[in-house]
Amino acid sequence: MSDMKEKMCENTRVRFSEMLASSAPVPGSAYAGALAAALGHMVDNLTVGKKKYAAVEEDVKSAVGRLKELRLALIDLVDGDAESFLPMSEAYSISKDDPNRDEVMENA
Repeated sequence: MSDMKEKMCENTRVRFSEMLASSAPVPGSAYAGALAAALGHMVDNLTVGKKKYAAVEEDVKSAVGRLKELRLALIDLVDGDAESFLPMSEAYSISKDDPNRDEVMENA
């Protein structure tokens, strides 16, 4: 992603998936985590109130709040995830023959 001003989460799903699939160094771990938390939250919501799961309902209700917090926190980290990876991706582009490459990579 050459323009870091573009907010990751403000892209359409299609655009975001295209960015991830490209050769651009766009990490998606925070977004993937947010989606995983959202799916867990969905499962919790489908579980609460079911007689079959009455024995674990309090645990499930407890998880709902935590998963919502995690999802929102991870969404907030999506852009930081991409921005923090940028120095490392730039370091990878340095020629392997460059005597400063190891130091630059270590610092990144």
